[in-house]
This record gives sequence, structure tokens and C-alpha cells, in this order.
Amino acid sequence: MRTNRNCVVVLALTGLILATAAVSIAEVNVKIAQLSTTRFSDTFSKGVLTDSDKIPNFWTVSTYSKENTSPMSEAIGGPLILRYIGNLDIQGGPRLYSRVDSEFNFFAHPVSLTLAAPPKGTLAPARPPDSKDPRKARAWTFLGLTATSGPGLTDGPNRVVLQLSNCNVLQFSIKDSNNKIFYTWSDYQLPANAMVNKMSLYLDGTGEADDTVVVNFGVEYTNDKGVNFQYNVFEEPFNLGKGDNGSGKTQEELDALKAGFPSGAAVQIQLVNCAP
Repeated sequence: MRTNRNCVVVLALTGLILATAAVSIAEVNVKIAQLSTTRFSDTFSKGVLTDSDKIPNFWTVSTYSKENTSPMSEAIGGPLILRYIGNLDIQGGPRLYSRVDSEFNFFAHPVSLTLAAPPKGTLAPARPPDSKDPRKARAWTFLGLTATSGPGLTDGPNRVVLQLSNCNVLQFSIKDSNNKIFYTWSDYQLPANAMVNKMSLYLDGTGEADDTVVVNFGVEYTNDKGVNFQYNVFEEPFNLGKGDNGSGKTQEELDALKAGFPSGAAVQIQLVNCAP
């Protein structure tokens, strides 16, 4: 029996919250209900892709590599749906990014981003696991910040990224202005069958001048018994600098990181189907 290798990857949003829809052999999908910060929220429910709840033309619709097989839609009442439609062996997918905004300037004030799924949904892309390696990532949901409006989250300088795979592997990374890895973390603690209700990212660079930039990230999920859990990678926000139990980044390195974000940041949500 032959299998059709064409597939659909779908991402649906109803605010800065991400979730996945039902999936078949030929479909990979994710749905998003809401994206929120301390002072900003978008429930993706107006029926206009480019508008946030209160700000017209806040978002720009784009794709991984200019492909025309990654449509997006936003129904009145939500959610936002991002799709990749095509060959599973080709990397691609849709993305939605904002303009640069001081709201996301984590060196001026702490920034906490939360992406949420619709009720009973999950933010993990709904693509079947690899038969030989069940923990191998075959699709990712990305939430992150870039220093300018436009570049994707899969690669490039001056970006902060939290990503969740189809098998619930959680990864966090920061790239500096030279496109070198400033910090990275991979976490395999989540149950592969958990429903990830929320992804959260916390950044505070207000103490950068004193060798202190703190981060934390994690998820809220429901296990197969219906029990909810809040999982943060660190019990307390973790210092990337040289403070007590920090990662050891020098003041010069932190200065260079800050210099890469001179005007705040743009927020972005991206769905990527992975090539083998």
C-alpha cells in the first residue's frame, strides 16, 4: 500500500496561545488561541490576520521560504490556523511576525510571553512520530523574538527562541549578533503524550549593566490522566551572567547581546515541517 507523502501542517491561534488540531496520515496541524504579555494580548478572533485585538496592521503574514503551500486563516471568534501543505520531505511552514515594539524590549523591562492552545488542544504540531526514533523532531512550533521585523526563527542573528516539537521536546536558544549560539537548552522531561496547553518565556535584562540577564521558560500541560502540571525548567529565573550559579557569560558578552537589540524586538510565531 502506498502512502501519499503530501501533507498539511496546520497551526490555529485564538490569541497568543497555540494549539493543534486533529491530524490524519496526510496532515500535520497546530492551532493557537492567544498570545499574551503583561500589557499585550491577541486572541486571534477578529477575522483579520494582520490585526491584533486592538492594533491594526500589527502582524505580517509570511512563510519559511516563500513557498505558496503554507496558508493561514483567522475566523471570527478564532482560532488562528497556520498550515503547511506539501511534501513531508520538504522543510517549510507559515509564520506570523509583528513590527518592532518597545513592549518586547526585555532590556528595558521584564518581558513574559505566553502562547496558549484552545481548550483540549496542544501546542505540539500534530505530526506522527518517527518510527525508528520516537523523540526525533519532525515538526516544531516556535515562539520568539527577533531584533528586527522579518527574519524567521529557525536561524539568524539576534533572536531568542522557545520551540516545542511534535514529540514534546522543548528547546530554548539565543543567537548573538554574529549568529553564534549565546545560550541553548534542550529538555526531554515532558511526557510524549502530554497535551501542552501553554508555552511561556520570561526574559529580564534590566540588570544587564551588572552582569545580570535572567531567563526562564516552560509549559503548562495535561497528562494522560487529565491532571494539569506547570513545568518551568528553572525553579527561579536563571542568570546568564556570572552571578551565583549563573551560566558564566561575561559582561562584554552581555553588552554585545544587548547591542543586538537596540530598539526593542519583534515577536513571532512559526510552524515548521522538518525535512528528514
